[in-house]
Amino acid sequence: MNRWILTPLVVLAATAAHAAPPLTALVTTDRTQYGAGRAVEINLALRNDADFTQTIQYGSTFEYDVIVRDRSNRIVWQWSANKRPSRELTRFQIAPYSSRRTREIWDRRDLEGRKVADGTYSIEARLYPLKPVFTQVYLGSGSDTGGGPARDREDRDGRRGDDGRDDRGGRGDRGNDGPIGTPFERGFFAQLKADRKSVRVGDTVDLTYTVSNQSDYGVVYDFNTMQIYEVEAILNGRCVWRLSDGRAYGQRLTQLDLPAGTRKQFKISFPIARGTRPGDYTLRAYLRANHYEPGTAGEATTRLRID
Repeated sequence: MNRWILTPLVVLAATAAHAAPPLTALVTTDRTQYGAGRAVEINLALRNDADFTQTIQYGSTFEYDVIVRDRSNRIVWQWSANKRPSRELTRFQIAPYSSRRTREIWDRRDLEGRKVADGTYSIEARLYPLKPVFTQVYLGSGSDTGGGPARDREDRDGRRGDDGRDDRGGRGDRGNDGPIGTPFERGFFAQLKADRKSVRVGDTVDLTYTVSNQSDYGVVYDFNTMQIYEVEAILNGRCVWRLSDGRAYGQRLTQLDLPAGTRKQFKISFPIARGTRPGDYTLRAYLRANHYEPGTAGEATTRLRID
C-alpha cells in the first residue's frame, strides 16, 4: 500500500489591497446515522468568504484527502490510499462567496476491503491549504436509523430560541399537510415568507422561517453558540445586511430537536433602515448548525422589493 506524504506548494492569489484570504473548509455527510448496507456520502467544500476571486495552486500533492478512524483512533479507510498525486501544477479559482465542492463515497469497507463493524467513526477532511476539519457518523445494522444519538431530555426541555418560542418544535404541530418549502436534505424542507412583497425605507418586514422534517426519523442539530439561524439580505449578489450584525450570542452548546413529522417556525423582524439602497432583494435564511457549510442546512429564500 502506497502512502504519499508530500509538502504542498500553495499559492493564494489576491490583490495587495486585501488581507489574508478568508477561506473555510467544511465536511458534511448526507446523514448522521446509517442503516445496514447504506454507504456514507461525504461532502467537502472549500468556501471563499471574501468579496474577490481567489486563485489556488497546488504542486505535487492531493487537493484534498479524507480519513476515517474508529473509536480507537485507528485509520480504517483513507481516500488517497494507493493513489498517486499528479506531478503537474493544479490551478483553480473560487468566485466571491462561492465554494468548490467535492463528493466522495465510503462503502463502509476498510483499507483491506473488509466490511467495518457497527459503531461510531470520525471523518477527517483535509482541504489544502487549510487545517483538517472533522465530523462523526454512526454505522448501524438496522434497516434505518435516526438522525443522531438520544439526548438527555432534561437538558432540552423548556429551552427557548431567539424568538422565545419553544425550541422543541412541538406544541403538537405536526407536518400532516405535506412538505413546506424547498428540500435541503432528503425529507427535510425549509421556507422563508415575508408579510408583504414590497416595502418602503423605514418600514419593518415580518418574516417567518420554517424548517420541516417530513422524514421518518428525527434529527438533533448542534450549534456552538445560542444562534440557531441566520438571515441575510442580498442585493446584486452581495450581502448587505445580516440578522447577527451588531448582536452578541452566548458561547454555549445549543441543540435543536426536530422529531419526525414536525416543523419549527421562527419569527424575525427585518427593519429597513434609512439609507437602504432601493432594489429587488433576496432574503436568505439558514441554520447555523455545526458541520454544515453556511446556507446548506435549511436554506430558504424569498424576494422583497424595497422602494
